Order: sequence, then structure tokens, then C-alpha cells
Amino acid sequence: MHRGGLEPRAEALRRVVKARGGWGEHGELLEAIHAALEQGLNRTVTINLAGMIAAVYCDLEFDPLLAEAISALGYGWALAAHAVEEIRDGVPLRIIPPELGAAYTGPPERHIPERPASSSGRQPKKGTSA
Repeated sequence: MHRGGLEPRAEALRRVVKARGGWGEHGELLEAIHAALEQGLNRTVTINLAGMIAAVYCDLEFDPLLAEAISALGYGWALAAHAVEEIRDGVPLRIIPPELGAAYTGPPERHIPERPASSSGRQPKKGTSA
């Protein structure tokens, strides 16, 4: 988690977009809102990559639905990369211990009885006979 200013990836994106002349009204608006928010809250606030990408898509006049779809694809690849990295490195997949505030609030665990195996040894599909 990054504190204050710009997340490093957001800063890199802004730098590239400005260098290529793509920074426009929405990028300026993002910076103005960011400055006003920090001033109003009297503390630093971080602009993350998602916010920066949204401003860039708006300045490039992307259709909002297309921008959302492209963003979803990007996050999907990032999620897959994180999962692979954590599995390869032996790091638990975002397991948060109860002492740090994790608490399951869903329905209680329940027993699901085994279905009898068919003569082929395979479980029959629901709604079909063996």
C-alpha cells in the first residue's frame, strides 16, 4: 500500500501520457480533485493506478463500457500473475489470520451427504438415474 501522492505505477503512467501529449482535461481534473481532497482532509491521499487509468481513458475519449472491459481484462491478468507467483513462492493466498480482523460471517458449515456410486464407480449427475 502506498501512502500519499501517487502510486508509483500511476506516476509512471502519468509521466508517459504527458510525454506523448495525451494528458488532458480529465487528467488535470484528477490532479485538481486530488489537491483539493488533500487540502480538505489535511492529510495525504494516494492516487492509485485505477484512478489514473480512468482519467487517461477519459482523455482518450474511450467509450466507458469499453474502458471498463479493458480494465477488467487487465485486472484479470494481474490476478492470475499474483496467484501463480504466490503458489510458486509458497506464500499463502491472501490468508488473513483472525487476530488481524478476518472473520467468516457466512452460513455455518453443513454436512453434504455422499451420493451412492453408480455401477461404473462414477457419481450420477443430478437429475439423472444411474
